Amino acid sequence: MIRWPDGLDANAFLDTYWQKRPLLVRGAMPGLENPVGADDLAGLACEADVESRIVAGNETCGWTVRHGPFEETEFSSLPDRDWVLLVQDVDKFVPQLNPVLELFSFLPSWRLEDLMISYSSPGGSVGPHVDNYDVFLIQVEGRRRWQLAAEAQGAIWRDDCEIRVLKSFDPSSSFTLDPGDMLYLPPGIPHYGLGKNACLSFSVGFRAPSGSDLLAQATQLLSDSDDEQFYSDADLAGDEIDGARISDAAVTRASQLLTEATEKSRSCVAELLGRAVTDNKPWLLPEPAETQLTGVTLIERLRSANWLKLHEGSRLAWHASESGTWLFVDGESWCLPAGDQVFCRAIQSLRSAGRLTTACLEDRHVAVVADLLARGSLCWADNKEGA
Repeated sequence: MIRWPDGLDANAFLDTYWQKRPLLVRGAMPGLENPVGADDLAGLACEADVESRIVAGNETCGWTVRHGPFEETEFSSLPDRDWVLLVQDVDKFVPQLNPVLELFSFLPSWRLEDLMISYSSPGGSVGPHVDNYDVFLIQVEGRRRWQLAAEAQGAIWRDDCEIRVLKSFDPSSSFTLDPGDMLYLPPGIPHYGLGKNACLSFSVGFRAPSGSDLLAQATQLLSDSDDEQFYSDADLAGDEIDGARISDAAVTRASQLLTEATEKSRSCVAELLGRAVTDNKPWLLPEPAETQLTGVTLIERLRSANWLKLHEGSRLAWHASESGTWLFVDGESWCLPAGDQVFCRAIQSLRSAGRLTTACLEDRHVAVVADLLARGSLCWADNKEGA
């Protein structure tokens, strides 16, 4: 577990620091075991389905970025300093990292984005910048200096960099993280990390859907609706007709149509949010199954002690209210009756391999499980994984 400072625990952290102000925790994770060394990280960066990048440069010459997958020879040609390798979603490819993520179970799991690992040469950095999500920075190997500024000062970016680097950065605090130390940063805090020597860091990031993310989901939901409304001008008057000119009355009609669409999407906010926060990166989506099991066959397999587990890359969330229960997986949604949160919790528990009790499965549940298996979001597992 996280070793909080005296007088602080997870609940106090939420009250005092979460999305409010930074927190440095010395010795937060003593004896942290790391299954991914620098060579392992470089190997992952050579894989086609892994998101990675190398950022090189400094304050004098600016920063450049190259995106993976990389060739092994590219790493041997890197200079001795001033570069950093960053690999996203390492937890999806290295299940041994799950104990690190479990340390953050005091936060909603649907908010968790990924565990990124960065390897930095001496002087390696991505420059002073601002993130729009919460992140816990954990020092694993070596030492890294962090500087924080009180405000983003307009968030104006340098024009000589290939990444977003703040043009003006006036640090208000500075400290060096040693192995086992952790720094929490809420969104919007300008920060600048610099490798003091060759070092390796974990970044546990938390997803924050934007308004445009929710609007995109609303647009998709409305376009899929059978009763979608279209622009109508039954009250079209002669004085509106003037070639290609759009009249004020036409703008008013469009505004009313948009208002009606907004009201309709407002009643579906839970569904929009669930879809948005589980929407997955295309390269992390599981491969669909070659065949779809019928309900009878699926029940037989479950009864014969077959275990199930969620695909490592799948994202899951659920929502229960008096009007119904929603299950969300990889950007898709299933609407179930009110009171079906027991089933949702059962699916959630399959993040680690487990069994579903067939006696508690209604036909609607079997259909959802079959659909998830067909999509690849659920897969059969060796029961040793759940032991």
